[in-house]
Amino acid sequence: MVDSASPRTRRRVAVPGAAVAVIAMIAMVGCGGSGETPDAERFCGEVAADPAAVVAPPLDSAEALSATLGHYRMLDALAPIGIADDWQVLIDTVETATTVVPEDADSMQRLVAEAFAMERSAVAVHAWVLANCGVDLGPVTTIVPHGPAVTLPDEPLFIEGPDGELEPLWPAEPEPETGE
Repeated sequence: MVDSASPRTRRRVAVPGAAVAVIAMIAMVGCGGSGETPDAERFCGEVAADPAAVVAPPLDSAEALSATLGHYRMLDALAPIGIADDWQVLIDTVETATTVVPEDADSMQRLVAEAFAMERSAVAVHAWVLANCGVDLGPVTTIVPHGPAVTLPDEPLFIEGPDGELEPLWPAEPEPETGE
């Protein structure tokens, strides 16, 4: 983190608990970039070799956060095209985390907002890694459900009851009384 009094002076900052929770959510799926070409097999191998480095990297200091970002960028360089855009969203969020000034509420709020905005990408990367690498990175904590929405039809569905009569699958709403 850069001290506002002197742009060339770096100070060591322990990341506060709230920021660690947000950054851990960001890290739930990993990110990374070093000029290599996308390589799904190698990407999967790197993730499988040390899932904890992706899911629960050390984030207790500015140096640890910087090292984590370097690892994520390396993985980004290997990220397959199918998840490249989502992976970049994750990288952007981790980069924002490296700019947080714990004493600055606006700085913390930017990180929280970006963490919520990257949820869909985290879910997509998690699903891709599970389906294509066979690596379960564990649950992705989200605020909003990201699965397909289930919509019930307006009219009840019917099934054949034991007496052969059709019965609604769920009770229909009672007809409103007209008062006549």
